[in-house]
Amino acid sequence: NEGVRSDATYVTNSICTPSRAAILTGTHNHVNGVTTLSTHIDNRLPNVAKALKAGGYVTAIFGCSIEANALHGGHLSFCDKKS
Repeated sequence: NEGVRSDATYVTNSICTPSRAAILTGTHNHVNGVTTLSTHIDNRLPNVAKALKAGGYVTAIFGCSIEANALHGGHLSFCDKKS
């Protein structure tokens, strides 16, 4: 029964891809460069998924998203096609 619950969460951008990038990187969109739905996250930027992975956690992205492709470096995603 561990986890996080947030009853009051606010986003810095109402568009989904920039909002997800802000959450993942902990930076505003003018810093992380993701300002549109088609802008990719720079995989060189530090992000929470990388920090969790470095701490021994297995990370995943569920659902097809632009972020899944940009963060593919060792992270599983729903879009992965395994044979």
